[in-house]
Amino acid sequence: MASHHQRLQKKKATGAFFFFTATLVMWAVSVFFEILFNKRIELLPLLAGFSFYQFANWICRKFISRDPLLVNTCVSLLHSSVTSTSVVFILVKQLISTGLDELFEHSQLVKATWPFAYSALCISCGYFAYDQLDMLLYGLYSGLIPSILLHHFILLGCFTLALYRNVTINYLILTLICELHSIFLHVRKVRRMGGIRDASSKSVKIEWLFNISTFLLARLLSHVLITVKLVKDASKFEKGVELPLALFAATLATTTATSQHPDHRRRSLSTTDTGQKERAGAQLKSRAAEAGGAGGGCVFPDIRRPSTILLPGNCCYEPKAARRESEHRHEERVEATGDRRLFPAR
Repeated sequence: MASHHQRLQKKKATGAFFFFTATLVMWAVSVFFEILFNKRIELLPLLAGFSFYQFANWICRKFISRDPLLVNTCVSLLHSSVTSTSVVFILVKQLISTGLDELFEHSQLVKATWPFAYSALCISCGYFAYDQLDMLLYGLYSGLIPSILLHHFILLGCFTLALYRNVTINYLILTLICELHSIFLHVRKVRRMGGIRDASSKSVKIEWLFNISTFLLARLLSHVLITVKLVKDASKFEKGVELPLALFAATLATTTATSQHPDHRRRSLSTTDTGQKERAGAQLKSRAAEAGGAGGGCVFPDIRRPSTILLPGNCCYEPKAARRESEHRHEERVEATGDRRLFPAR
């Protein structure tokens, strides 16, 4: 706990923390100025989205886990589910009312705004602001220029500018179809952080099937088509921010899969399920018995204690305090079982 606190304090002393915190504060001042002084009440769903996901964070922290990384991933899973459902609903509703040909006309995508599209984009923008704040507060980033913070910074700029100017709203809604794939990305992260890593499991295979299929369809193919449409209609755009906004959003949505928290890989690699622990324990127990019979003299490590560091072969290294505790437990085992071969001394 102390080392985690030290790492967090070290991250908060970096230039990246101050830069992205300052830009987030400036963004918040800008939004409140638009709402309070320019009477842009249509931006209120943005504040509602931020508050909703912050409340979801509090719920997860209180009832699920206090691990900041797991809480952040759970809220991200909620956002992906809500956003993808909203986007599919908006597209299906508009498809039924206008038809396929009119749905993707240039004027419809740039100047018009589909029903509920503006509010959905506001709520999603509020989420990205919440996520940026959460990662800054708990140090869920790494590197001199953290890719995940830079991703959110540019995305917030694109979404907010589009909301202020009320242009390319429908294009940005189309880019959010990638959240279908993000659902299964976050499900995979939560599963691995929870210790469920059996690749032969049927549920894991089904999850991988959905993960790959949604990546190909919702993230890769859809954004290739959006980019082709933008390039084809580039001459139809007026001089201004409309074309850069849509291109930036399409590019960022495609690269979201690679802009993930750096601790996810370390956490997933260090997590094992109960069955794996039992199998590892049985294997180590067998090795300890063999070493004891051969006079190898290796202490059987308690795999539930993270202080034990396994080395190749049948040996392990333990810090001094942990070694004393291990020797005490060894004596208790001997007294309880009367069998010194199973737990040989060093």
